[in-house]
Amino acid sequence: MRFSDPVEKLKGVGPKMASVLSRLDIATVGDLLDHKPAYYKDLSQITPIYAADEGSFLICKGTVTSSPRWIKRTGGFSLFSFTVADGTGTLTINIFNIPYLFKNYKIGDTYYFLGRAKAFHRKLQMDNPEVIKEENLRGIAPYYPLTSGLTQNKLKTIIKNALETAEYEDMYSDGFLSEYGLLHSKDDYRFMHLPESMDELSRSKRSLSLKEILVFLKTLELTAVKREETKRVDIDDSVLDEFLSLLPFKCTGAQIRAMKDILSDIRKDRVANRLIQGDVGSGKTAVALFGVYAMKKAGLQSLILAPTSLLAEQHYNTAKNIFGDEVRLLKGAASKKEHEELNSLLSEGKVSVLISTHAVLYEHFDFRALKLMIIDEQHRFGVEQRSFLMNSYPGIHKISMSATPIPRSLAMILHGNADISLLDEMPEGRMPVKTFILRPNKREDMYDWAAGRIREKDEKAYIVCPLLEESEELPANSVMNVYEELRKRYPDIPVEFIHGKMKNQEKQDIMQRFKTGETRMLVSTTVVEVGVDVQDATMMIIENADRFGLAQLHQLRGRVGRGSRESFCYLISDGAGMERLKVLKDSNDGFYIAKKDLEFRGTGNFFGTEQHGDMTFAFADLLRDMDLFEEGKQMLSVMERDFREDYDALLTKVEDKIKDENNKYIVI
Repeated sequence: MRFSDPVEKLKGVGPKMASVLSRLDIATVGDLLDHKPAYYKDLSQITPIYAADEGSFLICKGTVTSSPRWIKRTGGFSLFSFTVADGTGTLTINIFNIPYLFKNYKIGDTYYFLGRAKAFHRKLQMDNPEVIKEENLRGIAPYYPLTSGLTQNKLKTIIKNALETAEYEDMYSDGFLSEYGLLHSKDDYRFMHLPESMDELSRSKRSLSLKEILVFLKTLELTAVKREETKRVDIDDSVLDEFLSLLPFKCTGAQIRAMKDILSDIRKDRVANRLIQGDVGSGKTAVALFGVYAMKKAGLQSLILAPTSLLAEQHYNTAKNIFGDEVRLLKGAASKKEHEELNSLLSEGKVSVLISTHAVLYEHFDFRALKLMIIDEQHRFGVEQRSFLMNSYPGIHKISMSATPIPRSLAMILHGNADISLLDEMPEGRMPVKTFILRPNKREDMYDWAAGRIREKDEKAYIVCPLLEESEELPANSVMNVYEELRKRYPDIPVEFIHGKMKNQEKQDIMQRFKTGETRMLVSTTVVEVGVDVQDATMMIIENADRFGLAQLHQLRGRVGRGSRESFCYLISDGAGMERLKVLKDSNDGFYIAKKDLEFRGTGNFFGTEQHGDMTFAFADLLRDMDLFEEGKQMLSVMERDFREDYDALLTKVEDKIKDENNKYIVI
């Protein structure tokens, strides 16, 4: 059975079961074998029934000694019971509300029962235990993610059939596998799904992860921005002091160091690829605009890309204060006349910087001397979009900005050959936002308090909801419900709502009214996560906060506290995910919060699979396996020299992978 064969070819998988498995993204035999357990249990400690303590969790081996009998079977409730024995005592098993299992248990069958023992009428009993067939019990038992219509036992049986019939192919030679302690493919999967010991499980985890990491690192290497040669920019050191004198605030030491990094980059004879990484409010925009200013002084042009029209508008307003009429904004498709006018200004060099959303992807402009591209929140642009940008404007310097504060060691791996400038200081006078977790029963009191501050202190509040409208499938407070509630409760306070489905101009008008004070309460989806700075917005209220990741909550919290006023963030939660939310309550350190978010959620969700599919791993974990990523980098350099056939096999696989994805690659 080949890994590419449809899962229906396996024994026990018909069209109906194939449909069930498809909900777990399992379509082929390979998908099935890659479906790793969520966790394992050590089942080596079997407790004799006579030694079972009431209330304790235990594993008992028992043979069915009485046929199941119905105790109650009415409406939506059912209960049947049977007795098992192990030679030392008897145990009564009670099965609630799973009537279809009634016929499964026959006298003489032996099972292992996992659950808590209890005494009832002086008899030892166990309610709804986990039941494992004797032939499926191993010292280390895997437990898989499931879906409706699929049980652990059924999935384990299907996986066992796949393990026995799969045709395993090893890409690497015996010598290479032996040198680095890697397993043959057959053992990789056997040890993962049917481990006899924790050592086998650990060896499988390491082997599968390293093989995956090698492919990932080689893909990054082949698809990263090529650092080709370019003409160095001749510019004097005085440009930095000149730029700083134009700013209405004092820059932090970290900002000045980053500006010096950019100055050093553009003086070199190779294309720059720098990441400006900093927490919310650390001043990334000022650093990026220094690069623009330096290019302007050298007679060169820059392009700034923002993921949303709101953010593009904000960058435009900031840049206009420095560059005046030499900056232009492109938010959407330009009319023929607008395009011709803008193209003329760019081709003649009368515009030094163009600020745009993804709209620039769909129009061609003849820049007279484009030398710098700045991408804000790069991960919000799709893989294909980023590829198009780098292919359309080759040979120019690139600066990326990110407020996703991943650990530096992780950033160095993910951003390949990019140089990193870390903004690890906050501007003077920036007060930390006070954060509180509220239960729903305190919600109305909190809103009354917020309304009081709005009336008395002319402050403003964001209210963020996980849904735009009510949903039966995902119960939560929605934008429209909360908007109507606040509008009726506080008729004297101007309230508006905003969401991502609105037209750009409508969103900009709403944000402008909020900024000027015409609107005092703004109810929103996460569209305000990256948006216009509103200095007197002092309250961020997040409904159903447990529905958001920590990094996203931290970004939302960063919308307030941008002025000198005391600011507050309220996380409303019914108690779900309280451990996660306490991290945010106790810390304003974005890097620490991001680290905890990775631990809680995993890297795939952290980055968003739409843009970062290649950063979602089947076996490796970016945070927990940092040492394996470092080992993988060393292995690659040795492979090319000492294991050439293995290196060529890896190279072929990666090149085929890139072709299969229609030449869409990650530009990092």
